[in-house]
Amino acid sequence: MSKYFLLLACFIVPLIGFSQPADYQPLSQSEQNVYMQSIKKASRELTSLQTDFVQEKQSVIFSEIVKSTGKMYYQSPSSLRWEYKTPSQMILAGNAQNVILKNEQGSTVAPKMVKDLVKMMLNMVNGQSLADTVNFSAKYYQGTHILVQLSPKSKRMKDMYKSVEVYIGKKDFLAEKVVLYEANGDITTIRFSNKTVNLVLKKDLFQ
Repeated sequence: MSKYFLLLACFIVPLIGFSQPADYQPLSQSEQNVYMQSIKKASRELTSLQTDFVQEKQSVIFSEIVKSTGKMYYQSPSSLRWEYKTPSQMILAGNAQNVILKNEQGSTVAPKMVKDLVKMMLNMVNGQSLADTVNFSAKYYQGTHILVQLSPKSKRMKDMYKSVEVYIGKKDFLAEKVVLYEANGDITTIRFSNKTVNLVLKKDLFQ
């Protein structure tokens, strides 16, 4: 799977078989409601986000783990920039309607599937996907983080992913780690660090 499909899942969530993760306990309905309110409140107050990321991909074909690093920028309500810096450079910038893919060869309009994934990722950033019972089924756990396990319902998403795990910080209620279990058996882990919220971002970042 190409990089832009991996990056677009940065805020979406799964787990094979939905077995209970070690050191995490299921949330009661009342606990879940409290955390959901906190997550929604943090999303409403989030006007922008800048964060570093490290992405590691384990392939069923190759034994070596492929590691990539970069930066992600988000501007409320629907602007996103996902920028790979190493080992190669690539940028996805825009919103749910218009997404531009930039690399060493130049710029091109991203295909519809990428735009749809960008829209879902934006919904994850602003908290909408966590309440999306139409497109996802979800289970909630708590441990060192709040863990949300999402299982895709649509055939298109099922063809791409078995499940996703989102680890949310208990202080800022932002994603700190996402683990993607792909339909082909590959596993992609994305860790976020050095998060800065509600700063002024230049408009050309998203163009």
